Amino acid sequence: MIRFFHDPTADMTYTASIEQTANVLANLSFSSYLFLFVAGWLASTALVLPGVSGALIMLVLGVYNTATTALKHVHIPVIVTIGLGVCAGVLTTSRVCRFFFNTYTQATYAVMIGLVAGSVVVIFPVGVPHSLLYGIICVLSLFVGFMTAITFGKAERT
Repeated sequence: MIRFFHDPTADMTYTASIEQTANVLANLSFSSYLFLFVAGWLASTALVLPGVSGALIMLVLGVYNTATTALKHVHIPVIVTIGLGVCAGVLTTSRVCRFFFNTYTQATYAVMIGLVAGSVVVIFPVGVPHSLLYGIICVLSLFVGFMTAITFGKAERT
């Protein structure tokens, strides 16, 4: 959001939010650390699965502000907890994906393509182009993209 006029209350709200998060970092329980570990684990799937954003997962889980504040204030226990969750998640998710690719190859590719295709809505949230020129550009770009993928796919197989 672009602000043309300075709103001092917006800065105070943001500062209060950061201070509240900093206070929360100091008073975390074991269950909070366990939740941060699991959140890091779930967010790490973005490193393995296409079309999934780790930051979005952290936002949905409500951990993003805590994680960024921990990084800003170098709060080592939170950083290490989330980092260990990310490491465990990458190792586990990559092994699960490898198993599915080896066992159910076509179905796994279908799921991966579905994740990528579903992410188009996030990348291009405007919807259908309203102008004929933009529509033609979109269709031509889609065609060029398909042809490029087919060409590189054939070159890789030979």
